[in-house]
This record gives sequence, C-alpha cells and structure tokens, in this order.
Amino acid sequence: MPTKRCIFHLPFMPDPVHRPSSTNIRPGKMLQAFRDAGYDVFVIMGDSKERASLIEEVKNSINRGAMYDFVYSESDTSPTALTDADHFPRHPWLDFEFLAFCRRRGIPVGLFYRDAYWRSSDYAKNRKSWKEKIANIFYRFDLFQYERCVDVLFVPSEDFVRLLGNNLRSTPKIPLPSGCEEDVLVEGVGHREITPAKDIRLIYAGGITVGEANDISSLIQAANMVSGVELTICVRDYDWERVQDHYASYLTPSIKVLHERGEGLQRLYAQSDIGMMIYRPTPYGRLCMPGKLFSYLGAGLPIVANEHSVAGDFVSKNGIGWVSDCSLDALKVLFEHLVANREEVEKKRAACASALTANSWTARANKVADALNRVKTDHES
Repeated sequence: MPTKRCIFHLPFMPDPVHRPSSTNIRPGKMLQAFRDAGYDVFVIMGDSKERASLIEEVKNSINRGAMYDFVYSESDTSPTALTDADHFPRHPWLDFEFLAFCRRRGIPVGLFYRDAYWRSSDYAKNRKSWKEKIANIFYRFDLFQYERCVDVLFVPSEDFVRLLGNNLRSTPKIPLPSGCEEDVLVEGVGHREITPAKDIRLIYAGGITVGEANDISSLIQAANMVSGVELTICVRDYDWERVQDHYASYLTPSIKVLHERGEGLQRLYAQSDIGMMIYRPTPYGRLCMPGKLFSYLGAGLPIVANEHSVAGDFVSKNGIGWVSDCSLDALKVLFEHLVANREEVEKKRAACASALTANSWTARANKVADALNRVKTDHES
C-alpha cells in the first residue's frame, strides 16, 4: 500500500507553552492528528528565512518526483507577510508562490483561515493607528492571493463565511473548528458523582477583562447568589494582575481564582461539573467557535454557552449543555435550575461522551484529507 504523505504549512512558529492560545495550540494538535491518521508529514513552519529553506527543500523533492496527497496550511492572526518577529514583510510572496506551485503540480491545497476580526465592525471602530491600516492592506492581500493558490478554504464555522464578503466566492468553504482529545483526563482523577450533598462545580477557563468581551462579572455574581454552586476561574496570572482590583470585591469562599495550565488544568476539568463559556456578546464573537468549547467537550464537561451564537448553536444541536445570555438574572435562573435538577448534568455529560469521537482532532484531520482528496479526484477525472 502506498505511503500517505502530506505537507503541513504554517507561516509562523507556534508557542503553545508560553502563549497557550488556540492559535498556538491548534497547529500542533492538527499536525499530530495527521500523523495519527497515518500520514508521513513534511512540516514547513518558522520565520520567513526558515520557511524559505524548507520550501526550497520540498520543491526540489517534488521536482525530483516526490508525491504528496495534499498541502494543509493554517493562517496566523497576523497577515502572512508580517509574521516575522519584527513584522517586516521580507518575503511577501514566499508562501503564496509555494502554495500556487503545489497546485500547479496537482497537489490540492487547503487552508484554515482562523481569524477575520479585521473584517468585523468591532475592528473598524477601533482601527486608528498607521500600523493597523498597513496590516489591513496585507490582510486584503492574503485574501487576494488565496483566490489563486487555495482549493478549499476551511473556516471556524459556517456563519464565519459572512465576514469574507465577496472574496473567494468560487472557493469551497468547509467548517473545521478545533477538535478535542479523546482521552485527556489525568490518570486516577475522574468526574465526581453529583449528589444533593455536593455543590455543583463550575469552571471558567480563558481570558478575563473588564468592560469587554471577557468581562465575567455577571458570572461571578450569579454564582455567589445561588447556594449549591462553586466557581473556579482559571486565567493567566498576568491577565489576572491587570483586573484583580476590579474583581476583588466579588470573591467569596465559593469562588477560586487559579492559574493552571497543561496537566494542572486537566485536573481542574476532572474535578468540575460544567464548563462556562459566557461572554459579553459582540458581532464578531457570535460568529466564532472558541477552541475552549472543545477543550471542555474533550474533558467530558457539559457546557453553558451564549445564546444566539455559533458556539451556543453547537451546544444546543449536540445536546451537550445549555445556552443563556450573559446577564446576571439569566445566569442566576439557570444556576438555580441546575441545582434543582442535578440529573440534567449527568444526561448532558453522557451526550458529551457521544459527541466526542465525531469532534476529535483525528476526525478533523480525516475531514481535511477527504475534502482535498476529492479535489484531486475531480482534477484527475
């Protein structure tokens, strides 16, 4: 049986340890998922100098007859030409010319376009500096180049496509949100049985701000108002330092603030009952599918998500949690309902287990392979 081979292209070097955002975590998960799916993967990532060397190497191998099933690429949150540490556009054509080369050689190209915040009304209101205006030009340059060098554009959600406007109208667009681990719980630590004698433990893991999308004041206040609820807030230590003066007055013995990551965070998930994804609604936020949703799902945690959002729609469709608005009153009513109906949490947890395999990282890699192999078959027929 022929060896399955693909090229994994990333116009930056992810740093999941020091910058544990979805942008930095997702590439490593997808790379491993392709390997788990049986692919021999040639990896191109790093700064523009490193990528240029790797691109030259793989182009030479293709010219000598090496065969690859497809190229999978992911965009950065910065424009492709500006991903070097100093954001100077040393090689603005490098990555696009390589992807176009692969296409000319009959190798299908798929690209995950992770972030179109620059096309949102939120960004337009705040775009004032000359740096942001220059970045906007290069963001548009990215979309223009994708027209000629991408066969399939993978996006976080179907609704996300609205942000692309008239760009890439003829390019197929396929939702490819983040995935989840199929076995992430730390050995020897499992979920607690929910009984009337125990509080329901909520966990919020993510960013934290004041007066912006990640303002969780209502969440904390609602948890404090309902007997039988505990809340653990897990945020980066430097994010907490910026906002702790604001939140200090909300903290009570039933509210814990921690700064875990990696295995420590998995332990917190294993000791929790429900994952919270409640944010202040913004036009852009409603269209996003946060990677945190799949972190919770992979840990077997039912989820509370914003109503009228892509994430909330996913939670409702799969029966893996509840939707709510972010107001104090709505959250208080929901928490009272959960305390009075603890069996619901167990039912939602069972639904999480059912949804897990279909949303694993390996499932995402197989979805990419299927889509791009269809492109190859269509071109050959």
